[in-house]
Amino acid sequence: MVLWQNPQWFQQQSPRGEALRVRGEEARARAQSAWRSYDDARAGIQTRRAALAERWKTAPEANRAAILKETAAALTDAVACDLAPFWYGTPWDFNGISETPQQGKIACGYFVSTLLKHAGLGVERTRLAQQASQNIILTLTGAPYLHKGHALKLEEFVSLIKALGPGLSIAGLDNHVGILWHDGTELWFVHSTVAETGNVIIERAAESRTLGNSKYRIVGQITADPNLLIAWLTARPLPTQVPAPRS
Repeated sequence: MVLWQNPQWFQQQSPRGEALRVRGEEARARAQSAWRSYDDARAGIQTRRAALAERWKTAPEANRAAILKETAAALTDAVACDLAPFWYGTPWDFNGISETPQQGKIACGYFVSTLLKHAGLGVERTRLAQQASQNIILTLTGAPYLHKGHALKLEEFVSLIKALGPGLSIAGLDNHVGILWHDGTELWFVHSTVAETGNVIIERAAESRTLGNSKYRIVGQITADPNLLIAWLTARPLPTQVPAPRS
């Protein structure tokens, strides 16, 4: 077994592993105090989404920008605060396809697609999870909300993303994908990873070895894109972007 397939090796080599585990447990406890269960959290999110959708449908044009701003905050909270913490500590596996926190194992792409699906976005969970990170991002948003940081040092990359403002982004890396969450102060990286702890974690982006070591970085600001927000409000399907066939 090569080292990248052995989560225990990373835990033994990294004292950060215990700190990340504790951070995840604390976040999960907060989510569980707010919701009786993961299913309750999902139901609460849909109630919130439906209320915003009704306001959007009946609002005059002059009020819609303010509703979209609320929608961006609601979708950010749904993914980062209501759903993701239930998953912290769930084991990573390259072939993991779990749909239930703390049961089975989950790969990085499935973690992202499952959270988005459970938050109410009309993604194809399985097909999206199996795509390269760029296609995952392009399924959700387009050119105005894409940012590349291939040649940047980690601190420069983090500063670039923080300067975009609060919200959720999808980060595509070398053979990896995760969620960047700007909470208004700190930028966090939420992902299912073999490194550090071998499970789903939340870590400060500025301290992430995964982000720092990646030679490829593309970020899609999903909660900055009004088309994505309207898709969430209206339950519009989001067909998976796949590579164009070779001629």
